[in-house]
Amino acid sequence: MRNPFRYVLFKTIFQMSKILLPAQRKKALVTVVLILCNAFFDVFSLASILPFILLALDSSRIRSNQYLNFVYEALGFQSANAFLAAAILFILLLFVCKNAVGFLINRHQSRFTYAVATSLSERLFVEYYKKGYLFFSNTNSSLSARNITHIPVEFSTYILLATVTFLSDFIVFVLVIAGIAIYNFQIFALLLLIAGPPFFLLYRGKKNKLSEIGSRTKKLHPAATKHLFHGINGYVEVKLHHKESWFIKNFIDLQNELNQNLARFHAINLLPARLAEIIVVLSVAIIFVYTAFFSENPGELFVLLSLFTASAYRLMPSLNRISIALMNIKTFQYTMDILQELDGKPAARHFQDSGPPENIRFNEYIAFRNLSFSYSNAAPLILRNVSFTVKKGDTVGFIGKSGSGKTTLMNILLRFLTERSGQIVVDGRPLAPEDTAAWRKLIGYVKQNPFLLDGSVADNIAFGEDRVEMSLERLQLAIQQAGLAEFVSGLPDGIETQIGEHGAKLSGGQRQRLAIARALYRNSQILVFDEATSELDSQTEKEIANAIERLAGRDKTIFIIAHRITTLRNCDRIYELEDGEITGVYQYPDLLAKTLEPI
Repeated sequence: MRNPFRYVLFKTIFQMSKILLPAQRKKALVTVVLILCNAFFDVFSLASILPFILLALDSSRIRSNQYLNFVYEALGFQSANAFLAAAILFILLLFVCKNAVGFLINRHQSRFTYAVATSLSERLFVEYYKKGYLFFSNTNSSLSARNITHIPVEFSTYILLATVTFLSDFIVFVLVIAGIAIYNFQIFALLLLIAGPPFFLLYRGKKNKLSEIGSRTKKLHPAATKHLFHGINGYVEVKLHHKESWFIKNFIDLQNELNQNLARFHAINLLPARLAEIIVVLSVAIIFVYTAFFSENPGELFVLLSLFTASAYRLMPSLNRISIALMNIKTFQYTMDILQELDGKPAARHFQDSGPPENIRFNEYIAFRNLSFSYSNAAPLILRNVSFTVKKGDTVGFIGKSGSGKTTLMNILLRFLTERSGQIVVDGRPLAPEDTAAWRKLIGYVKQNPFLLDGSVADNIAFGEDRVEMSLERLQLAIQQAGLAEFVSGLPDGIETQIGEHGAKLSGGQRQRLAIARALYRNSQILVFDEATSELDSQTEKEIANAIERLAGRDKTIFIIAHRITTLRNCDRIYELEDGEITGVYQYPDLLAKTLEPI
């Protein structure tokens, strides 16, 4: 039958070695060595108490023992009491040093484990970004947030730190038990017989329960977070529909189950301490019985009680921590399942996934040649052999029913999706995967609901730049070109004015202009407007259209997906898509004459 203790521990160590980076594995080994040294120091300081007790019972040992007598003579002691007083001071100093060293090692241990948590969060964040657009489109954001923020901390606290704690306390436990066995094997056997089975049965009995708690926690946390996000982000709709109670109930029901789950986990973790207390009392009773019936020396009772008290002082907390560590490791196994995908890969924070920017030159045209796309080989085609050419400085529009492929086409242009067949050619050169980052530096993107930071106007225009990196000249130029100058000048703090979460303090038109200014701040050569005016009123839509019109002819190539035909009045050409194919190419007057209904 497989030993569950051995299986869980070695499985955990093996999985941890795959998750940690090589440098972290080395630091982990150094930490274990430090803990081992501290364990020997711990046991030595504990063992030093017994000789002192024996000396206190019989001071003649000082002169009869050649080593103690040598120290007595060398240091010039005049009496046994003076020697005993010095021994007390030595033991006190030993324990002070032991605890000081132990504190430093524990601090190193804690810093290491939580540095690993930070590293894992970064590596997960980077790994998720590398998965691409489809991953974020198809994955619940609360699940991703939970994995990045909570899982690394849970792994570091309840797996890595628990394993290190287990190893350190287990080493101390083995050393102390070995010392007791050498000194008095009968007492050792009796203590082992009493203490061993209860702790083994406790772990054995709770093993499946702990796995169940861990598995349920894994599911409950992201589910509760999802309902919380829905309730907060959907505040307006929730209030309008009077559904506050429904959203709060959904969150609280899950959160309550999660908290009750954690309550059961912590209650189980308290059992070892209670069990240890019972074992201490039973052990004292055994020592009394042993000395009463089997010992010929009545004074041995005091020595054995002293030995047991010193051992219990160190062993019982260790035994308690060992049990809790095993329970934590078993409960939080799921964190390693989530982290396995890292497979020892470091975080590439700067995302060097492209050639240098000079590899991309856009001076003449962009050609879409026989582009086809589907989400998988078995899925139907979203685009079918789409071909057209856009010259630099052109403004082109796209119309079509929902699902016709307009946004998919733009996502291929932005390289968030990759064509199944065909290619995009820029100035005669097909775009390659290694060109992605350099190509995106040429593009500004304004979508229907632009993402805005909970920060200032400047933070949102100079997106992702620290204050020391921002160019005030480029900020002012982008604000002017986007038609925001009058609006910004009227703000209480100008470009430093806070706009609120998701731009809550701005109107729809102001949010769109801010997104346009962001694209212009980058001095983008290509601008993509993906239904950027579809949710605006007619007057605001006209103002945004005028802002786009002012950009045309400024060496900007503009792609516009429009909900309203009037938005396309300044386009050089307008392409109509239907079922993933181009079914018509129009000039604005021709399209208007055709009286195409708004899509």
